[in-house]
Amino acid sequence: MKTQVVEALKTVILEFQDNPYAFLYEEDIRATLFHEIRKRISDEITVAGTGRPEQQYRLRGVYCEYGKRIDIACLKMDSQIDPKPHKGQDTFIYNIPVEIGIELKYRKIGDKFSIQESIKDYEKLKGMDITNCLAIAFVQNDKELPDFLRSTKMDWLPSIENLDGIFVITKKGIIGGKLST
Repeated sequence: MKTQVVEALKTVILEFQDNPYAFLYEEDIRATLFHEIRKRISDEITVAGTGRPEQQYRLRGVYCEYGKRIDIACLKMDSQIDPKPHKGQDTFIYNIPVEIGIELKYRKIGDKFSIQESIKDYEKLKGMDITNCLAIAFVQNDKELPDFLRSTKMDWLPSIENLDGIFVITKKGIIGGKLST
């Protein structure tokens, strides 16, 4: 699963770096990344239900806006699920453990938020007991990178191989790694 997610990320990053203005909104990046991941991870998991409303559910391995609002979630495909209905319904299918959680931010023309928003996203994912947490910020205009980072120091990276951390994608490259102020 990790390999497929890294491949999908590389595809979207290269597309963004080639033309950051092809993406007008964060939703454009999320949709493109979701599509690329789902192309590579088409597996389904079968989860036993309680008959409220189904006896069995076939769930996909990748979802958008999953659980507590994770932009993109890759489910733990080997999870053992305890089917406990809530208010008489099989709502437990919305809380399958997540293997890879991805939160996205997009600093486009006119936006003023900083890396702190991605830091909060990363901390949110970590607090949800997700195995691999990615907070990725795309910055459309490289000239706004110093303002986006403010006093946060991050290193330029050759790629996004590590599926845990905070990353900033610009036309020029990838920034990530250990945060220091």
